[in-house]
Amino acid sequence: MASLLPGYIHVDHFGNDSEYESGEEEVAYISLDLVQAEPQLIPQTSSYRLAGLDTPTPFLQLQGTTFRGEHVELLGSEIIFTNGRDIANPSHRFVVPLSTTSTRIRFHEVSVRAPDQVEAERPRPKTLSQKQKAQRHARIARVLDSSTPRKRRSRKKKGFDDEEADDMHVDQDEAVPDDDEQSGADSDAYVEATPQATTSPQPKPRASRKAKEKAKESVQAAAAAMNMAEEHNQD
Repeated sequence: MASLLPGYIHVDHFGNDSEYESGEEEVAYISLDLVQAEPQLIPQTSSYRLAGLDTPTPFLQLQGTTFRGEHVELLGSEIIFTNGRDIANPSHRFVVPLSTTSTRIRFHEVSVRAPDQVEAERPRPKTLSQKQKAQRHARIARVLDSSTPRKRRSRKKKGFDDEEADDMHVDQDEAVPDDDEQSGADSDAYVEATPQATTSPQPKPRASRKAKEKAKESVQAAAAAMNMAEEHNQD
């Protein structure tokens, strides 16, 4: 006989049952904790059904109520008592300590339903109509318009304009002749001496490069958000 794993032996045939039975049964006690059970339900129930006690998810059925359990390891141990009766006085009842345990099964009430019923009650994703999509796009467009920075008007240099205006005013005063000299002065010279009070046209304000890049990023982010929302609704 060869050993496959520690504690296991490979055999060709099994022997008598008496070789595998020790004669002593191991008894283990586990406390049951019905957290959400109604207090009046337990005393009125004379029979119960416990399934899968040695599995990770045992089930308990009391009349028409089903409970799902989970194993809980206690920090210490608790004492399990049983009811005792006095033979001499049957009406006198008392409790007797039976054993100790450090394992508890905590049950919670559940409802058992068919898979078809669960699929029918599962909420389905809502699909947006064309009108709702158009309204959502309009809201996104308004948000983008509000987030785009506005163009600022270019300000004139106050000091330069004042000096230029003063020079022009002085030139005009020097160029205008008196009444006595006006008769002998040449009209062409007077025209040439008079400066033209015209200003160069101001260039139109242009949006800065940072503002354009920021607006472009806002549009791309909004488009990505719209695509993600449509994919989520389709799923």
